Amino acid sequence: MITKQMCKMTILLIVLGMMMGCSTARQMINGGASQAMVAESLEAMPPDAAMVTRALGNRLVGYPVPANVRLNSTASKSLGASKVVEPGFKLQSACLGQYVNTGSATAARSAEGRMAFIDGLGRRTAVAFETGYTMQGDKAVVESVRLRPLYDTVPEAVCFVVPAKKAALNKDNMPKSFPAFYQYMGERALDPQAVEPGKQDDYIMAVFFLNRMAPSAKASLAISSTPDGTEGYAENSRYVDYNGWRVGLMAGCLALNNPAAESSIYLKAIYTPGKEAGLFKSAKPVGVYALAQRK
Repeated sequence: MITKQMCKMTILLIVLGMMMGCSTARQMINGGASQAMVAESLEAMPPDAAMVTRALGNRLVGYPVPANVRLNSTASKSLGASKVVEPGFKLQSACLGQYVNTGSATAARSAEGRMAFIDGLGRRTAVAFETGYTMQGDKAVVESVRLRPLYDTVPEAVCFVVPAKKAALNKDNMPKSFPAFYQYMGERALDPQAVEPGKQDDYIMAVFFLNRMAPSAKASLAISSTPDGTEGYAENSRYVDYNGWRVGLMAGCLALNNPAAESSIYLKAIYTPGKEAGLFKSAKPVGVYALAQRK
């Protein structure tokens, strides 16, 4: 729980739009080196590469492969066994880092790049792909596919503040999936305009990180007197990991007050990249939420 000193403070519930934006990084198969792109979008790709990339992306999220693309048994098995994208996502965008086409109608071709996916909640994930294929007339026959998850995008975050008596969470009734947890807390979250000023009660603050994180990455919450930096009180925070999508939880006895022009207590959602970032693993706030009225 938050300290008794914090319980005595008057709290303002404002979910600020101070979240850091999601960056669209260019991490290629070879480890993230900066290099010229063949195509920044599906529309800019060579038609055959775009056709194959769309087919792979659709197949990964459970949609059928279009009639102009056929997967051989090896490629079909690779995609069928892949767990890099969960059901419920759709292909949002793609880029191409390498493309090989000798110009021969029957020669093998290859493409390497990145696909980005999004679901109805705004969750995001990305995949690096390598594929080899041949053309038979206007149809592509995919012969090989290699995939790996990418974790090169700073996550966005969403915060809900929920009365503890409405949340009623414990280890035995935790929602089994990120979407279920998001819906559960969202339905019970306070509307800032409906807050009863001065009423003290127990609350749970839940922060949902919308981008899939590497196993070695860290998501954390901290209470601070300033919106800047990453320092703050982080004791007694709790975290749940749903296959790379994280949820941070912090509880407190708060007297909410609405509205206020300035704040003196902030909840920070902090992200620290994992091993994939190499030496550049500095922590950064990806969500800052004003909680207490400045006196």
